[in-house]
Amino acid sequence: MGNAYWDLGYFFNKKIRIDSSYYYYLKAQKIFNLQNSEVKEGRVLRSISLLQSQVKDYRGSEISTIKAIELFDKIDDTDIDLYHSYNNLGSVTNALKEHDRALKYYNKAQEYYKKIRPKSKINTALINNIANVYRDKEDYNSAIKNYEKVLAVDSLFEKKHCSMLKY
Repeated sequence: MGNAYWDLGYFFNKKIRIDSSYYYYLKAQKIFNLQNSEVKEGRVLRSISLLQSQVKDYRGSEISTIKAIELFDKIDDTDIDLYHSYNNLGSVTNALKEHDRALKYYNKAQEYYKKIRPKSKINTALINNIANVYRDKEDYNSAIKNYEKVLAVDSLFEKKHCSMLKY
């Protein structure tokens, strides 16, 4: 049942029916909690937190994400989940204008990213998020330095997507 509710939550999320998506994710989360399935419950909580962020319930999103992190911390091999969770916390706290906390969370996300992609030199999305925090803090020199790091990335993936944006 938990998986079925999770799938329904995902389906309604893709159909941009946030209220229905939230309803089914919450039902799935309760079932996974009863089953002591920490990974599934944490992932559903992270999905809930993203919905909350979409409707600008940033405190709710923060609480749901922290609950997910607490679950992921109990389990080995959840680095990717922790990366996504800390990245979301960075976004949420930046939206709340708690810039120093946002930087702390983005740095934590970066630590987990390095664990899951040890050969990768830079995560452009994460560095861009960090640059946005500095921009919002009006620390323009730090923002520019981080934006320049992103722009300096020489990758076929990046070039392909940048060239597609011109059209």
